[in-house]
Amino acid sequence: MINKLWTDVSLENYNNWYPLTGKITETPQQYIQTWPNVNDWFKTFAIRAQNDINAYLDFILSKFPFDSFKDELIKETLRDMVYVMWNGNPF
Repeated sequence: MINKLWTDVSLENYNNWYPLTGKITETPQQYIQTWPNVNDWFKTFAIRAQNDINAYLDFILSKFPFDSFKDELIKETLRDMVYVMWNGNPF
């Protein structure tokens, strides 16, 4: 399990890049007791998302070896997802 954010994952970068659900400026009300600081709330959920992505990639790559993907765009996308669950680079 990853315990720190990937490079360049920050609330500021999210708000300036692709705010899919709109800009995040405050902690949602249901989480405010646990994470009153919006940056702490964002970091907690961003780390959780990273771990979900890694689990998803771990499942796919356990079923299909990386070399079995013929499409270079798929390979490039997998590389860009910064998959770091294994020791060392799986590619």
